[in-house]
Amino acid sequence: MKLIAIAAASAMLLAAGAAQAQMARGTSGAVYGELGYTWLKIQESGFGSNKPGVLRGIVGFNVNPYLALEGMAGFGVRKDNSTGNFNGVPVNIESDVRHMFGLYVKPKIVVGSAFELFGRLGVADTRLRSSANVAGFTASDSSSGSDVSYGVGANFNIAPTAYVGVDYMRYYNKNDVKLDGVTASVGLRF
Repeated sequence: MKLIAIAAASAMLLAAGAAQAQMARGTSGAVYGELGYTWLKIQESGFGSNKPGVLRGIVGFNVNPYLALEGMAGFGVRKDNSTGNFNGVPVNIESDVRHMFGLYVKPKIVVGSAFELFGRLGVADTRLRSSANVAGFTASDSSSGSDVSYGVGANFNIAPTAYVGVDYMRYYNKNDVKLDGVTASVGLRF
C-alpha cells in the first residue's frame, strides 16, 4: 500500500513538473515584434507604377508553435515619381503612403532549428496620397481602402530571441490599383 502511495505521489509530482515545463516553453517568446522597411509597388491601370518606401512594424502573439496572430502598422517614409499617359497627354505622378494597418493570421512551420517559413492572411487598410501634373496643372488626391491581404515569408534566427526576415505581401487589389511589397525586417521575441 505504501509503495502504491509513493508511486502515485511520484507520478503526480512528475506530471506537475512536466506541465510546468510545458507552460514555461509555451509562454517563452509568445509575444514578438518586428520592424522593417518595405519596398512598395503601387500599380494603377493606365498610369504606370510608383515605388514608395514604408516603415512597417508588426506585433504578434504565438497561439501555438504553428500559428500566430499579428497586428501591422506602416507609415510612408519615401515618395516616388513616375510618368504615365492620360489620353495621349504625358502625366507626372508622385505617390506616397500615409498609413497601412492590418490584422493577420500567420500559419508557420519551423525547418531545422533556425529557419521558419510562414504565410499571412488577413485584411489591410491603406491610405495613399498622390498628385498628378498634367500640362502644368497639378491635382492632388488622398484615397484609402481596405482589402484582403496575404503573403509569404521566411525568418532566420540570429540569436535565441532575435531574428531577421523577408516577406512578400499583397496589401490591396481593387479598382485597377494594386499594392505589393517586399519587406526586410528584424524581430525580437519577448
